Amino acid sequence: MLLSRCLDLICSSKSSLFLSNHKHFKVCLYLILSNCAKTDKERKKAVEDIARALTALRELLTDKSDTRLTGKERDSELSNSERARINEIITDVTHEIINLNLLPLLVNNLDVIEFESSKHIVDLFGHIMRRQVGSYNPAAQYLLANSQILISILQGYSKPDTAIHYGAMLRDACRHESLAKVVLRSPEFYQLFEHVQGTAFDVSSDAFATLKDLLTRHKALVADFLTVNYDVFFDHYMHMILSDNYVTKRQALKLLGELLLDRHNISIMTKYIADPENLKVIMNMLKSKEKQIAFEAFHCFKVFVANPNKPPAVHMILFRNQEKLLSFLTDFQTERTDDGQFNDEKQYLIKQIRELKPVPISSNPNPT
Repeated sequence: MLLSRCLDLICSSKSSLFLSNHKHFKVCLYLILSNCAKTDKERKKAVEDIARALTALRELLTDKSDTRLTGKERDSELSNSERARINEIITDVTHEIINLNLLPLLVNNLDVIEFESSKHIVDLFGHIMRRQVGSYNPAAQYLLANSQILISILQGYSKPDTAIHYGAMLRDACRHESLAKVVLRSPEFYQLFEHVQGTAFDVSSDAFATLKDLLTRHKALVADFLTVNYDVFFDHYMHMILSDNYVTKRQALKLLGELLLDRHNISIMTKYIADPENLKVIMNMLKSKEKQIAFEAFHCFKVFVANPNKPPAVHMILFRNQEKLLSFLTDFQTERTDDGQFNDEKQYLIKQIRELKPVPISSNPNPT
């Protein structure tokens, strides 16, 4: 009751002096903590109190110098003062959330509180994940020591109503390489591929955004991960490329092209383009009636052709289809007259394919 009364003071428009004392954020946090543990019977009132507490906490973290709020020209002195105030609050809030062990409660209750309140939690999580104390990030270290919370966030994709909130939190956490490593090495990581191929467009799009972020942000980490987990990873990835869903297929091909061309992934690229089965899949995608699918497949196909050390099986497939490929590429997406790089690459591939010679009999692996 006392906590609720204090919150009334914080939320009151007449309490600007009370609100200005940022130490009162503790009232908000303690109220959230006490209400997260309420029984189902008390849940409605608890949800209302949590919503009020999160709104008050968000108010404390609002930059009063933001010109979008004031409509006035930005005051640099006020801006610096506000930045210092908010940074101090975030530091204190972060330590208090960790001390109260509040993070798992917030994560586990994200799907049972009001939608607006869940958005406030996502904002709060983003604040504390970005808060550095020197070179140290308290929230990242806490999650590293309590990695099951991170896995719970990942598994939040299975909750349709709040899946995109969990996705935003996961991406914020995985900005930290140590936490991205935890996610990549967990068996639950491969659940992302299932969510990407789900039927809910907003969830599948968000899951793909998370997958892409995990595979492109920390280059050296990802290269090591793909080297160690090559087979299982590409088994899952192939399902996206072969998906009946246009968006999934297009995004998967585009990302594959980016991964193959990233200099950090040269050993993965070399292994991928040495597999004739991969070439067959990409050549089939190249023939797609969907122009964007074919275009993204082109950027994967060019890596096979440009390889100066083609394995005999790959060389043989290209050579046996030499005339068809030359005819196909000559007429391939000729409407892209303004795309100079594409046209240069296409001419290069035509030249490379035209110059292909038969594989010496001694190195012919008798491909099918």
